[in-house]
Amino acid sequence: MHEDTPKLNLVAIEEEFIQGQQRIRSKHMTKPKYFRHYKGKHYRLITDEAEMEMTGGKVVVYESIGTGNIYVRPYNDFYGKVVNNSEEFNRFEPLT
Repeated sequence: MHEDTPKLNLVAIEEEFIQGQQRIRSKHMTKPKYFRHYKGKHYRLITDEAEMEMTGGKVVVYESIGTGNIYVRPYNDFYGKVVNNSEEFNRFEPLT
């Protein structure tokens, strides 16, 4: 390291990270919400209050129940409609 490069305080960074995780959990961790995609697969909503860093657009983060893969989709797309064989469907239908 160069003399003028500040040293990282890893303990402080770790504490800040933990505090951030606690804020996220308290804000976003409610009863899990599940959705069925119009093609039939099931997903668990992680949050629909995320923001795309580069554009500032609202996005939804969700997880595949079958594979565990994490996906991000624009908010309006996630909650929007699709047309399939001349029928209109919710892209994701909430499960109760």
